[in-house]
Amino acid sequence: MMLSCQAILVLILGVTAAETATAAEAASAVGHPSPIAEELVAMDFQEVDLPDLIKFISEATKRNFVFDDRVRGKVSIVAPQKMSVEQAYAAFQSALHLAGFTTVTNGAITKIVPLEEAKTSAIETIGAEGVTPQSDKVVTELVTLKNLSVADALPIVERLVSPKGLAGAYTRNNTLVVVDSASNIQRIHRVLDALDVRTAAPQLHMLRLKNTSATELDATLQQLFGE
Repeated sequence: MMLSCQAILVLILGVTAAETATAAEAASAVGHPSPIAEELVAMDFQEVDLPDLIKFISEATKRNFVFDDRVRGKVSIVAPQKMSVEQAYAAFQSALHLAGFTTVTNGAITKIVPLEEAKTSAIETIGAEGVTPQSDKVVTELVTLKNLSVADALPIVERLVSPKGLAGAYTRNNTLVVVDSASNIQRIHRVLDALDVRTAAPQLHMLRLKNTSATELDATLQQLFGE
């Protein structure tokens, strides 16, 4: 039986839609949601209580949060457009940071603690080969310098860390230990990258004179440079 062009087109579109649905289901099954099915979150809050914001983010991100009665205060998030779940969580971390708190993840539980306690909590540690996340989450980062000594770098970094941050030096392998928000550590990285460069070694060139003596040239150079 001959099929019309319209019927063939409908059949092709039906197969394509079925393949797309199957791919989305497979992606969801392995923990990678399809971009098509990705939820967008509306976060436009005026003077919202932190516990209410935490509950909202918990439902949006499916994360489990633990916090005590010290987590209090009001924050505002102005976001006229909807955002991805990842962007919403980053905005939430920024709001927490402004209110004096941060997140500390331990397995399936995320604790919300004051910034002062983050330095002694099991916060994420990023090594030399790691990538600093773009958020206001407090992390510990190990920064190994190649050319600049940590003794010279430490006074600079101590001025750049936030009041509740921490910077230390491990001279044995020329590494800085910085505890601060990830966003501020990125700023510190940019400063260190500009300073941690190889200094050009002084170069010595020998010139063979043909028409004058070295003594006469030395006297001329001293007159030119005022020596």
